[in-house]
Amino acid sequence: GIYMAMSTSTKVLVGATTQETAKDMAASAMEWIKSQPYNAVSYTLPTAMRTNGGLTVFPTTGVIPVNEFRFNEEQIDIIIKSGTKTVFTLTDYRVNY
Repeated sequence: GIYMAMSTSTKVLVGATTQETAKDMAASAMEWIKSQPYNAVSYTLPTAMRTNGGLTVFPTTGVIPVNEFRFNEEQIDIIIKSGTKTVFTLTDYRVNY
């Protein structure tokens, strides 16, 4: 019983650490992309930002179609994966003034 409780708590702790690392990676990647000139096609992250502890960053961007409410708006999605499993996703927007 004690072994199973320790095993479960270890898995929960590792999962929480992975989530926190993924969250930090996504926030860093988002800030880096937002600091770059408006591109709306693709951004190549610096090598040091692409992986950390078995996690990989996949940034994607796209222009939101222009209509009466949106002008040159770009959607930025940061997806953090562990292998093929998505661990964390962060989405934000910015406008090209």
